[in-house]
Amino acid sequence: MSPGRATDLTGPVAPGPVLISSMACADDLPDGLVIADHAGRVMVFNRAASRLTGIPVRAAIGADVRQTLALRDADGHCWWVSANPYHGLSIRTRHPEMPLFLPDGTELLVTVSYVRAPRWATAPQRHPARAGGEV
Repeated sequence: MSPGRATDLTGPVAPGPVLISSMACADDLPDGLVIADHAGRVMVFNRAASRLTGIPVRAAIGADVRQTLALRDADGHCWWVSANPYHGLSIRTRHPEMPLFLPDGTELLVTVSYVRAPRWATAPQRHPARAGGEV
């Protein structure tokens, strides 16, 4: 993998130059950006995300996104359980901007986009964790 080339984040991603390059570009964005891999590990957590959440970048990278960002809706329900982004409806590609809350009450306006394996991919390619891959 090299900077400037598309990287497939639907399967396991080895740490390396692409992540360093991604972080350098992500840190130039004015908005918080969090990217998690197929298993829910945080791969990119930019400085704006750190500033908005109060979570240090080093603590977020490699951690489970569901624990790092314990998001709740206005009624106090866990967003991760409600949305089920990793095993929910496979044709869903995004969630429009919505207010979600961190455990300390911090309100964040969150937009979610999904990058999924192509529909023609085999089951192990679509769901590596279910096929005995990394969890």
